[in-house]
Amino acid sequence: MMADMTIEKRVQLTEEALNIARNERNRAEAQVTVLEKELQVQENKARELGVEPQNLDQEIKKIRVEIATLFKQVTDCIPPEYLAKVGL
Repeated sequence: MMADMTIEKRVQLTEEALNIARNERNRAEAQVTVLEKELQVQENKARELGVEPQNLDQEIKKIRVEIATLFKQVTDCIPPEYLAKVGL
């Protein structure tokens, strides 16, 4: 198909492809900027809560253990026959 095209047409299509690529790059760069700002906001929120962003995984694990412990305490207060009725 390209063999049938004139040089002018090939130049025109190449310019169109280049413009599309530029637009996509600009869009990607804008998205990176937005995501970097959002990351900074989230990191600041974590710090406000007293957690360094690099420690979030550890904090989440600690919270999950605490939730599981509290859940067990609650379910231990409920007679087993009632738990069984709801599938617990």
